[in-house]
Amino acid sequence: MHFILKQLYYLNDFFNPKYVKKNLSIYREIKARIETFELPNTQYKFKKKKIFMMGRSNISNILMQIPQILACLKNNNEIIIFLSTPTWSIQLAYKKLGISDFIFFYQPFLGTNKISEQLYLDFKNNNFKGIVKYKDINILKLITSTKLRKEKKGSIDYRNEFKKSVIKYMTSAIKNVEFAIKMIKLHNPEKFFFEDRGYLPDGIFFDVAINYKIDVIEFHAGHKSGILNYKRFNDRNKTQHPFSVSSDYLNKLINSNKINTSINKLVKKELRYCYQNGEWYDEVGTSFFKKKISKEQFIKKYNLNPNYPIAIIFTHILYDATLFYGKDIFLNYEDWLIKTINYIKQIKPINWIIKCHPANEVKNIRDNKSFSEIDTIKSFFGTIPSYIKIIKPSSNESTLSLYKFIDYCITVRGTVGIEAACFGIPVITAGTGRYDNLGFTIDSDSKAEYFLKLKNIIKYKKYSKKKIDIATKFAYATLISKQLKTKAIKFKYLKTKDAKLDVRINKSRFLIDSEDVVKLSKWLKTKEEDLIT
Repeated sequence: MHFILKQLYYLNDFFNPKYVKKNLSIYREIKARIETFELPNTQYKFKKKKIFMMGRSNISNILMQIPQILACLKNNNEIIIFLSTPTWSIQLAYKKLGISDFIFFYQPFLGTNKISEQLYLDFKNNNFKGIVKYKDINILKLITSTKLRKEKKGSIDYRNEFKKSVIKYMTSAIKNVEFAIKMIKLHNPEKFFFEDRGYLPDGIFFDVAINYKIDVIEFHAGHKSGILNYKRFNDRNKTQHPFSVSSDYLNKLINSNKINTSINKLVKKELRYCYQNGEWYDEVGTSFFKKKISKEQFIKKYNLNPNYPIAIIFTHILYDATLFYGKDIFLNYEDWLIKTINYIKQIKPINWIIKCHPANEVKNIRDNKSFSEIDTIKSFFGTIPSYIKIIKPSSNESTLSLYKFIDYCITVRGTVGIEAACFGIPVITAGTGRYDNLGFTIDSDSKAEYFLKLKNIIKYKKYSKKKIDIATKFAYATLISKQLKTKAIKFKYLKTKDAKLDVRINKSRFLIDSEDVVKLSKWLKTKEEDLIT
């Protein structure tokens, strides 16, 4: 049966016009970008431990995996790629890179099962609250994150969700749990590589691998083009952000007093360079075509009271990476934003500003669907409340210039919290998982505690040198020392409306010995949490 289904997928690839066009496009990219790639000789050596790697569905994202593919081949590992369905063009791309083993987790005949229906019933009887677990995996969290991302919503009201749809998600999640367990027991992989682990089905495989003590590694593009970030996860740190830093390494930096000045200069130089060149998180175009703005210009543009302090609530993209990391003291990013806006109306005299996430612009174009925090605010309040000002995602002022004059930064766990603290700006957080409780943020364990801190926000003054030093050292660790400059590949996010990713393989017969591959292959043999370069 499995063999027949596999052949049917290939037939669909070859004869369905929808897939023929896509496959031919991918094939042309293979010819243009991978044809000159020379396989390293190590692939013919005796294979040792197996490596699982979540596959990607387009050439640029596949090419981003080359450093880790080469590092695993250098360590004489056998790589097995996980793909949803058999797709001849994608498989051809991986074969050109020396990988011939694939696992397909497609489930064309899901149906429903009694376990899913019972879980849904328990969920419903508990008034749609709590955790829905299967074999110690919180499948509800993964389902919710996936639905938020697919539907571009800030929250899911399961009381109004179509029952069959929820049960279908649960059935799929349960079957993927069973499939992941079966594959791990069958192949006994040494490592499992991921890129996004908070959505279905990747999140299922991530959690199962953690539970089975597999060496789990997540990689991401860094804060600018040309660098990659690698982090090792286990049961102790599985909810941490991939750009978080191990306590061992961070404590060494914090306890070192000799390098404060040099680290401060490096961090400020990196921030200035990235913002001025539009490279700060260019993966989603957050700093494209932004300009400096003075305090006087800012006050005039947003009609602020020049005698009041300026507090900016830096929003998250409400549907993106929701529930991925740490613990939130609110239900989700939307709940945090709406309840914060509702609460601050009583806090005066403050210039309250909501800064919408600039990545909305790029993501809306990629998804061909418009959405921003403004839509959510209007849906809850009917209009924009008069006591707040809104910085739209399309605004052209550089965030870097705001750090020169704003007085407070409010976020759940955004990167902005690191940046603002480096400039001495008090940072109030509403969640854990990245840089909380390290000594440079104002954290809370409950909503009541968070609201009390907002109420008394005026008492928080510019950070001391000690706090700025801790923040700067964390920024150095996460932005500089744990980012791997790629040599085997060159990649850049173009300054287009969709921030298109362009990846090229460096023309060399010795890519397996390039600096990035060597560093990564050595780190893979260790148990260190972060790849420190």
